[in-house]
Amino acid sequence: MPNLWKHQRRLVDHAHSHRVSFWAAGMGTGKTASALTLARELESTVTLVGCPKAVIPAWGSQAALWYPRANVIRLDGKGTAAERCARALAAIDRRRANIIVGNYESMWRMPPLLGLPIDLLVCDECHRLKAHRGKAAKYFAKLAAKAAKVVGLSGTLLGQEPIDAFGVYRACGLPNRFPRTLGAFQQQFCIMNPRVRGWVMGYKNLDEFTEILARETMRVRTEDVLDLPPRIHTHLPVELSSPEAEAYQNLRDELVHEADGKAILVENKLVLVLRLLQACSGHVRWDQSEAPEKIGSSKAEVLADLVDGIDGPFVVFYRFTAECADIKAAIHRKEVGELSGNRNDLAAFQAGDLDVLAVQIAAGGTGIDLTRASHAIYYSGSPSVTDMEQSYARLHRPGATGTVFITHLVARLPGGKPSADELLYRGLQGKGDLLESILGSI
Repeated sequence: MPNLWKHQRRLVDHAHSHRVSFWAAGMGTGKTASALTLARELESTVTLVGCPKAVIPAWGSQAALWYPRANVIRLDGKGTAAERCARALAAIDRRRANIIVGNYESMWRMPPLLGLPIDLLVCDECHRLKAHRGKAAKYFAKLAAKAAKVVGLSGTLLGQEPIDAFGVYRACGLPNRFPRTLGAFQQQFCIMNPRVRGWVMGYKNLDEFTEILARETMRVRTEDVLDLPPRIHTHLPVELSSPEAEAYQNLRDELVHEADGKAILVENKLVLVLRLLQACSGHVRWDQSEAPEKIGSSKAEVLADLVDGIDGPFVVFYRFTAECADIKAAIHRKEVGELSGNRNDLAAFQAGDLDVLAVQIAAGGTGIDLTRASHAIYYSGSPSVTDMEQSYARLHRPGATGTVFITHLVARLPGGKPSADELLYRGLQGKGDLLESILGSI
């Protein structure tokens, strides 16, 4: 059995001394191995693991290394949630250690799991549970309340911003660490916009906030424990055509009104930013209920020129479904695989059968290995720091053998006024609250 690294030993020891422990550990630091070691040392009879669907296989392969005596039971596969749950319960062997692994999106549909005597609950990528009113978060809060020990794993514990801690802590069994209601949390730690309900403009009392986090959190940074090759970011400006720029400005005027010198949003801020980002790629959705209308292809034209100069396999990340067809059309000289909610060509790319993979950020954010590619192009991005950092980590992780080159296609409006794309790219450099940095300059 492999030996733990020193930082992994510290993570395990930290969990031994806390009923609820958070491991804010970066990509490649061995969080899964550490959690399995903890289960082994606790002699846990039932270890229940919640994680993104794409990560489920990794728990099985890692258990073979770190806890080979364990009985690994997967909650995915064929059938309804009730049928998969019944199969899992039937597979439990009371004479052995059982590790039951399922994904957040379906586990809340399995009420019988609440009746298990859970020795260890592991919430992998626990920032996924930040929506405190979501069904998955409420379900895991019930599991955590009865589990003997809980560990939350994440390289981006707070996700997009500090307010995410409110939901994550409740879901992982610490509802009393912060004020019990979201309103009370906002009053204590948030600076709220007086004109737009629910809009967090900034934060206060952060020393107190950090002190609370420090009680149960152990942090390990990837760069402190791994010697990874360099990661180089560049941006390639894309001048929008006149029709694209006009459509962008019309959409912006439709969604943002001015009153008494103040910007008033017609829709919520996330929808606003996403629709403007989509317009930067030549697709405009005038009504949320309608399919986006294609206005132009400036990014596709730049992409076509760019990929001619890339040797070897590469990936193209995109956010919006409609962009995938534009990407494939731009790279028509090569067969382009796809990793999205509709199709999964990852295995073919990893095996070398494909040299280009178009990856939807939502599908390629966690649990996959893209280290075969040394170059990634972001056709569009996400206003979530978490989503972007997770996607970077698919290439820049253990297994990467050379410099990782990341190119962002950044739309530019005529006349010098920054587009949502430009504001997103600037925000990524500062890694702050991207939504606020974009909205503050629109």
